[in-house]
Amino acid sequence: MCLEANHIDYDKFNAMSAALNALKDDSKRIKEEVDRKKERSSTHVVKCKKELDDLEYRLKQKVEHSISMFKEDVQIFHEENIAAFSCISSICEENVSWAIQEESKLNEFVNNSFTGRLYLMSRNFEMRISKAKKQIKEAEYKNTFKNVCLKENMAALKCLIEDLTDVCELQEEVDGSDEVTTLSIGNATVENEKTRKELFEELIQAKLDTAIAETVIIFVDKKTN
Repeated sequence: MCLEANHIDYDKFNAMSAALNALKDDSKRIKEEVDRKKERSSTHVVKCKKELDDLEYRLKQKVEHSISMFKEDVQIFHEENIAAFSCISSICEENVSWAIQEESKLNEFVNNSFTGRLYLMSRNFEMRISKAKKQIKEAEYKNTFKNVCLKENMAALKCLIEDLTDVCELQEEVDGSDEVTTLSIGNATVENEKTRKELFEELIQAKLDTAIAETVIIFVDKKTN
């Protein structure tokens, strides 16, 4: 060690110096790269939050519009119910009034022994009773009551949450890659994607077309044979 202490190994010095310089250069480069990514991330998070705010606003508008339409439907159904209630109530009140009058006449005829009048009254009595009952049944049959009730549809809620989850896509950057870490809101092709309802309707139509085609084939085979 004493000999080594009195002798400078320039090769080792140069190697150590080069290693230190390389470490400094790599550290500076990585720090600069991290600083750029930090700046990009800060810029992107502002953009992403704004897009999420816009999405929230659009969703609120859609929900408020849908709920408003539902409320209008509920009010329409309520007004229809009121009209039906009024119609049936009116007929029932008329029948009650008529029954009271007829009962009064019946008691009068019996108490005063008006046998002739009682006989005349009895001739059309069954027919008029039958007519009154028929009016009530027809009113009940023609006037249906509609009530809108909210139901806890967990399947629909789950689909909504899944759809909202799919709106955000996390992309992770691999070390050493030139790719940029982004959090994309939405997709350029979202507007072109079909809704579940459209896909379901297409599925039903496809099954119907298949059934019709199979029916035609069977009919042609039978005709040929």
